Amino acid sequence: MADYIRAIQAGISAARRAELARSEVASVLDEVSKQLSQATNGRLRLAITEEEKTVGERSESNRMRSINPSFSAFKASMMFGGGEIEKVKYRALSIVCTEPKTRVVLCRWDEAQDGYPVKLQYAKKEVTCRDRRSLEQGIEDLLGDSTSGAEIERLLSKADIEIPSSAQTLDMSGDVDDF
Repeated sequence: MADYIRAIQAGISAARRAELARSEVASVLDEVSKQLSQATNGRLRLAITEEEKTVGERSESNRMRSINPSFSAFKASMMFGGGEIEKVKYRALSIVCTEPKTRVVLCRWDEAQDGYPVKLQYAKKEVTCRDRRSLEQGIEDLLGDSTSGAEIERLLSKADIEIPSSAQTLDMSGDVDDF
């Protein structure tokens, strides 16, 4: 005979573990955001954002025209047809700037209902994080990636923000100290 009480207890235990994992993921994101905020006098923070991407045949023809402006709409429609445009919504890990109000999407963010695994998709990479250590490493690798670096550099330039160089460190009070 099935033991439904034991199943209920297992479900409660799983719910508690999932809540702890979700809190751990949030804690990692909070720490990254805190460091980013300290380094930029509160102007930048890390956030999970809701994004929308256009996919389909028309988006391919638009991509070709953005690469080569002389690629006419007529040529594009002949090559790729007039297929349907589909908009796909997804969650992303982004750096958000308060002034000017803008953001840069770093990666697609897929977090399991139970907290882990967390998947980071960027620059034709997919990183699966199954615990705190791998999530911290995954985000560190993401921030150190050349594609992310270029996007962050554009955001910093647009917002006229400088991040302290690697020869400077932030102490816990947020003050910058030179070595």
